[in-house]
Parts: sequence; C-alpha cells; structure tokens
Amino acid sequence: MRILVVDDEPDIANFVARVLQARGCACTVLHTAREAFELLASETFEFVLCDLQMPSMSGIELYDALVAAGNPAAARIAFLTGSANSPAHQDFFRRSGRPYLEKPFDVQRLKAFVDELAATQAGPTPLPVP
Repeated sequence: MRILVVDDEPDIANFVARVLQARGCACTVLHTAREAFELLASETFEFVLCDLQMPSMSGIELYDALVAAGNPAAARIAFLTGSANSPAHQDFFRRSGRPYLEKPFDVQRLKAFVDELAATQAGPTPLPVP
C-alpha cells in the first residue's frame, strides 16, 4: 500500500512513516501541502494522511484544491489533527466527510486508523461535493 504522509512537523511525519513502513507500506513524506498538491497531480497513493494545520497551505486548503482540480486523491485523504474540535474544523469535517485521527496518537491508534481506512476503501470513491 502506498501512503503519502504530509505534516509540517518532521518528527510526526517520520513517526507515522516508520510505523506504516514496519507494516509493509511504502510511504512518501512531505512537509508542505503545496508539495503534496504538486505530487498528487502525477502520482497515485491509496491514502493521503495529512496534517490539518500547516503554514502557507493548510490541509483543508489542500483538500479543497484537490476537489476543485477533480483529483481523485481528495476521496482518499484523511487528516491527523490536534484541533478537530474547533467549530471551523467540525464544519469542515461535516462538509467533507473525511476521516480524522486526533493528535496525540500512539502506534496502536495509528494502526487501527489505517486499518479502518483500508477497510472502508472499496474501489473508487466519488468526489465529495464541496
């Protein structure tokens, strides 16, 4: 399974990648949403695990840009966040329907989250309506 990990905090991104690589996943790590947007124009991943709050371009802005571009990666993005309970973020999660994992998380919670993503990803998923 190919997974793109996007987090501006290298320690978190590398932790996520190490855990998933130990499970046999091929992980690519990026530290900006802009880099992710550019890569997703030409590469396909089973999942994109993305931080919600990042400088320059947030995870929400990445998701919205993918939807606007008609990129099917928008339907495979899930978020890692420490601020899911803010009203703005709750509105985003309701609008997008995208799953998220609250930070901080441990190895077991991360593995369970990825297992849930894999179990619910049955074939092509239609793009959500913005």
